[in-house]
Amino acid sequence: MSLPPSSPAQQSLSLSFTLPSRHKVHVNITVHPNTSPSQVGHPLLFPSKAFAPEIYLDFPVTTAKLHCTQDTGYAATYGWIQFIYQDFKTSPDKAKWEHDPLPITEGSGSPFIWFGPEAQLFDAPFRSDRGESLDWTCHSFLAYLEDAVITKTIKPILGFEWGYVMQGGEVEIKELKLLDVSSAWEQQRQLLEEKFGEWKYEAFDKETKIVLAEAC
Repeated sequence: MSLPPSSPAQQSLSLSFTLPSRHKVHVNITVHPNTSPSQVGHPLLFPSKAFAPEIYLDFPVTTAKLHCTQDTGYAATYGWIQFIYQDFKTSPDKAKWEHDPLPITEGSGSPFIWFGPEAQLFDAPFRSDRGESLDWTCHSFLAYLEDAVITKTIKPILGFEWGYVMQGGEVEIKELKLLDVSSAWEQQRQLLEEKFGEWKYEAFDKETKIVLAEAC
């Protein structure tokens, strides 16, 4: 059942990038308030808890889709890595950046939340206790392996920030914005090195060409 929207309309960013070793890729990023929990699939996650649909409403639903103009298969293989910062107003001293896996990838040894040909990012966070006061921020990074799937050496391409603020039972979605990937990636490298020591993490390649564009 779809419920009427109660938050601002969809935010979006469209851009393209070209890596030194591959062809142009288009990226379309969207963030919109959750108005249809069943369509998003939330009831599938916790069937035994049977949360009321209102629990999920107004939280952000975020998608980032890739379209490779010429490459396929290994040449079109990319991955997404996420970090979240949860600032609970009742305990601000505990706020810190954390790696954000899927439940099924926790403990897998891979830092990627999504990985594969034209890997799509999807996330739709929520809190079952809407009475909490929380400032929630996510940094989502698109990255790749230069040899596609062989060597555990990750190179960042771009990053974007999104999130929400929850207070008094209300949810306000934050502004969607691109990150300065060089500095934002460096901020998280130590966390990745500590948690996923088998992998190597390179700095942003300044030969990567990123261009803001209209939606494809």
